[in-house]
Amino acid sequence: MMSILATPETGAPTPLGVLVVDDEPVILEQIAAALRRRGYDVTLAGSASEASEVVARRADIGVVVTDIRMPGQDGLTLARGLTGQDDASRPEVVFVTGHATIEDAASAVRIGAADFLRKPLRAAELATAVSAAMDRAVSRRRATVAPTTLQDSLTGLAGRADLVGRLLAPHAGPVGLILIDLDRFRLVNEALGMPAGDAILTATAQRASAAAAQDALVARFGDDEFAVLVEGHAGVAALPALAEALRLAVTQEIEGAGTRRTLTASVGYAAAWDGDGAACLHGAEAAVRTARGRGGNRTASLSEAEAEGALRRSRIATSLGTALSGSGYGIALAFQPVLRASDLAMLGFEALVRFNDPALGRCDPDEFLPVAEEFGLMGALGRRVMAMALEAAAHWRAAGLQFGRMAVNVAASELRDPAFTTTLAAMVAANGLEPGGLCLEVTEGEALPPEALPTLAALHQAGFGIAIDDFGVGHSSLARLRDLPATIVKFDRRFTERLPGTEPDRALLLGMVRLAGALGLATVAEGVETPAQLAALREVGVGACQGYLLGKPMPSDEVPGFLRRR
Repeated sequence: MMSILATPETGAPTPLGVLVVDDEPVILEQIAAALRRRGYDVTLAGSASEASEVVARRADIGVVVTDIRMPGQDGLTLARGLTGQDDASRPEVVFVTGHATIEDAASAVRIGAADFLRKPLRAAELATAVSAAMDRAVSRRRATVAPTTLQDSLTGLAGRADLVGRLLAPHAGPVGLILIDLDRFRLVNEALGMPAGDAILTATAQRASAAAAQDALVARFGDDEFAVLVEGHAGVAALPALAEALRLAVTQEIEGAGTRRTLTASVGYAAAWDGDGAACLHGAEAAVRTARGRGGNRTASLSEAEAEGALRRSRIATSLGTALSGSGYGIALAFQPVLRASDLAMLGFEALVRFNDPALGRCDPDEFLPVAEEFGLMGALGRRVMAMALEAAAHWRAAGLQFGRMAVNVAASELRDPAFTTTLAAMVAANGLEPGGLCLEVTEGEALPPEALPTLAALHQAGFGIAIDDFGVGHSSLARLRDLPATIVKFDRRFTERLPGTEPDRALLLGMVRLAGALGLATVAEGVETPAQLAALREVGVGACQGYLLGKPMPSDEVPGFLRRR
């Protein structure tokens, strides 16, 4: 799992402390470290119930930073208990979540949360939200009047919670929303420093306010994102022109560090003529993603987002995030057998994730897995899949079934987490399994980040099998095959599809098999669907095969019957 925080600068300490609540230890420590570097006294809690106990015995907690979705009691329930107190010492609540739904956002606003942030987030954004919340907590304890609106402390604009609260309130007429995302602003911050970046954000807020209609609500929606909310027939009818005017208004020349550059923006907009603010927010977010995906410095509408599939991706992300936050309804595994090529002896199963949404229908893995990466859900999805696969393997073992090794796909982004090996080893042990019974498949279609290599080495050292999946496409290279600590190479199904093929096809595959053997790697061919393909693979010496000819992916409860019939 990648770090959700960039390195912040230090800031002024406060007499009150911050309580950070998250069920993921790595994220918990990342948020805590960022706030400690800002000078805050930080206490950690791994669950909502533990957080409630801390607040009950500690009067010096000024702000609670909590995830929304956690096992057992969730962050919303925790926040209701805290914000419902009349005591002047009650803490402010800031939500941090990787997959908040519109309903979650509405609940956060109704509860009275100070702010809610979405992962992956920037440390500066977190610090700004906590600072504003701490100001409110300190003001209340000093018996002064705390701000009634959740104003952004840097720009003076309305804050995200104010915007969402007004957007989700009942509307008598049409409502429209414009989202403005500054292009590559992180690079500006890195080049010029945070003080210069803050000055640019303040100037951008002023430019947006000047360009917006007088009765529009202009808000800071994220670290480098702004929003403009308009209401009424006239305002919504002028939405396309206003969106383009805002894009031009916030485009600005900036100088510093001996360079001069133009700061541009991606702008997306959506309208709800029936006053549905939630749909409007969904649409505007999809539209701004479309504008970003086209290279930035442009405006995109909801209809353009729909045409390019951005709205569907957004809906898949929302649905998948909700499933991951709760019981996992809609997420399932299918297990495909892997057999020895020579005699079809059982070698193991590969766990394949499936996702089915009641409204969207069945989503193909080629569709929802990229969405999980794009929306920062891959870490949570990977953990859920791994837990389900290990639970299934433990269940089969307990039934006395011998099935070989379980293979589970791991995304390159998950390997960025330095605690991945330790966490996985604990999960395997908790299910009564051994590392050698699990093979981690890393797709070579993805570029492995440098920080993934030490994790792979640690996994290999711990005894886990490591397979290079889909070899022969994407970022594969002979040097990569030599340098990665792999034990298995899986040939992409496109090689199998060409078999029995021509003599050059078979020669290429034979060369790959011999190369793998020289490097001490076992070989697996995917996508075996015909007897002729199986015969060709046996001829060139491929060690193992999987595909519909040998066994279709099946749910866990069908595996015992499959094994007993063999």
